[in-house]
Amino acid sequence: MAKKWVDVVEKTESGFHYLYQKFDIRVYIISLIAGLLIGLVTVPYRYLIVQSVKIRDIIYAHEYSWYIHIAIILGLYGVAMLLYLMIKKTPMITGSGIPQVEGYMCNRFSIKHGIWEPIQKLIGGIVGVGMGLSLGREGPSVQVGGYIGRLVAKWTKLEGSDKRFLISSGAAAGLSSAFTAPLASTIFVHEEITKYQSSRSTALAFLAAVPSGWIAKVVFNNNEYAQMSSAMPDTHELKIMLLTFIALAFFLSVCGKIFNSLLLFFEGFCCKFKLPKPIYILMIILLTYALGFFVPDILAGGEPLIFKNAAVGGSIWLILLLLVIKLVYTPLCYSLGFPGGIFLPLLVIGALAGKLFCLLLCAIGLPYQDYSGFFMLMSMGSIFAVVVRSPITGLVLILEMTCQFTDFFYMIVLVGLTFFISSVMKVQPVYDLLYVRLLPKDYFESTDKIDTKFNIFENSYFIGKSIEVAKVPEGTTIVQFRRDETWIVDKTVPMQEGDLIQVEFESRVLEQAYRSYRVLCNE
Repeated sequence: MAKKWVDVVEKTESGFHYLYQKFDIRVYIISLIAGLLIGLVTVPYRYLIVQSVKIRDIIYAHEYSWYIHIAIILGLYGVAMLLYLMIKKTPMITGSGIPQVEGYMCNRFSIKHGIWEPIQKLIGGIVGVGMGLSLGREGPSVQVGGYIGRLVAKWTKLEGSDKRFLISSGAAAGLSSAFTAPLASTIFVHEEITKYQSSRSTALAFLAAVPSGWIAKVVFNNNEYAQMSSAMPDTHELKIMLLTFIALAFFLSVCGKIFNSLLLFFEGFCCKFKLPKPIYILMIILLTYALGFFVPDILAGGEPLIFKNAAVGGSIWLILLLLVIKLVYTPLCYSLGFPGGIFLPLLVIGALAGKLFCLLLCAIGLPYQDYSGFFMLMSMGSIFAVVVRSPITGLVLILEMTCQFTDFFYMIVLVGLTFFISSVMKVQPVYDLLYVRLLPKDYFESTDKIDTKFNIFENSYFIGKSIEVAKVPEGTTIVQFRRDETWIVDKTVPMQEGDLIQVEFESRVLEQAYRSYRVLCNE
């Protein structure tokens, strides 16, 4: 590993001395290149996902004879069973992929199938969304981005903290290509995936997210979200607007809590009711075909529901029906374990909830009939704060997607209120809940030891301390450290900035203690 962070004293003309750090620029260049590579992989994936609507138009056409419809259902079931068998063989490609990236960061999960694993993830995502399952494109993009970041770190011989930076940067690049939102993607990495922030990790994630987002911007240059009307009800009294926002925040919190509860309920549905998985898959395929035949816009991510309902007016009962279907159908599809995320379906749920709320206000006589787009956009960011528990990401993501910066103040108020009310309601972060489901059943009692490496950066707690005197979290042990390509096992030798330490974690403390070491090493 190249030498890092050398203190340099520079004297200015005024006689003052300033201390700055001269760093190894290699990691920054590698992160930039990794982001470009990830964009070249994940943007075509997004393109195929978007184009899959043409396949659904063929699958769910009305003019076929009855026996053609039966043949299509059998074909969809056959494809779904192939996905099921693929997941059984490669379990780590299941679901969103964001919890898997969290596990890659601390070495909880490993990639056992080489380059074939991310390829399967992308193929599974395209096929699952292509047939109409209510899944998003962002989860596979994030997981594949994290995997490519890890692969680039291996190719360039980066270890420890630098390897971790490349994984998180890759995840940011993957999300950036999925939504053309580099800033929100960078924030999401810190708020949800790493739950740790430093100027170094932020710069690296942003460097990877920008080229990936730029490629997405070039390919997807028609932004329908920016064309949505988001007229603000600024003519109303402040107290009325505040009461309206409190009511909307409560409504969105209830919707988010229902979504999380259904997600966990359906995750264990087959085991709870002893239902064979092939039968369960057939049931969902039949439901998917029925929805595709009667309400095709609700399939896959469901973005058409946002654009078609942004106009003024609408039926309360129709929007309520669409919201209920999407709230239930998305957790059902996710429970299959097929590759695909929940970001986009969740944003659609938020938009439908906002539209329903606006129609209800109009029904009781309040003059909000011209503000459907406003309430939809506000609710999209706020539902994200409820379910994912990442309020800043939800705020910035909607601003980047819609370019509606005039709504910024209102969105801050609503997102803050929604986050507070959902906290009072004890809504748990969805990805934390899903992460626990991926852990080995005996992880807390297991005697397995997991090795993870960390670089010691400037101002780290470990500088000047030996292994024997350094106080470390319970259940962890510093085994040795490397200096100038030499591993030192002598526990009396003081550690220095630039050393690479090898830490052994007990399985039960890995996730919590790993973040403590990031702080102790000043990553």
